[in-house]
Amino acid sequence: MKIILSATLLFLLSISTNANVQNNHASLPLHTAEHMYPGCPFNSTCTPEMGQKFISYHHALKRSTLKSFFRTNGIPVTGKRKKVNQMGVNNNEASWDSPCYYKQNKKATFERVMTFAKNFNHHNIQYPFYLLLDAKGVISKFSASNDDSVLGVYNKKLVFNRLIEDVYYQYQVDNQGQISIEKEISFPSMGKNIRCTKQLLSSVKERFSEENLNQLNCRLIYGPKKELAYLFYLPRCE
Repeated sequence: MKIILSATLLFLLSISTNANVQNNHASLPLHTAEHMYPGCPFNSTCTPEMGQKFISYHHALKRSTLKSFFRTNGIPVTGKRKKVNQMGVNNNEASWDSPCYYKQNKKATFERVMTFAKNFNHHNIQYPFYLLLDAKGVISKFSASNDDSVLGVYNKKLVFNRLIEDVYYQYQVDNQGQISIEKEISFPSMGKNIRCTKQLLSSVKERFSEENLNQLNCRLIYGPKKELAYLFYLPRCE
């Protein structure tokens, strides 16, 4: 049984009512049609080129051609970065002001960034990370998109899932940050958040400061054969 854990990205595929894309309206979501550029996420800084990429992504989902789309473009992933005054807009990004650290600074000092990617190796974007303690006691670090949760572990990769406009798909991430879309994996048991015991924390204490260690969340996940594994992660600020 496939287990769906992640929050959907419905709002990321918001499509403008601009008359230039009238022919696409029958197959595109229009419930938040507010952006000046068709396809761009609501209230984002985004270019026409990025909007068209979102439209192509949506079409690939509906036509079951995501693997082909991924080989050329990747899939949407979300992180954050410090907000700086830059000239020009990246044609492969959509961005929003982030509430992270707003209270301390009384202004937006970070921005939430979404880009199409095949990996998480972007030097200027910070992604959340998980530490995985597998069934053999090996600890590995994995980057992740802000919008997704881990479904399980398979072949030393974390498996994530998404539900977009009623279309479900999985993707996998290795400990080098490489993303892949492969066959769907069924997991016999649902992962769950658990209390971080002293024994669990002792296994990763050398990888965190004392302050961060006290903030850690712990989650029990499984492999396809019900192999146990544990995830450690810090609270996210987007």
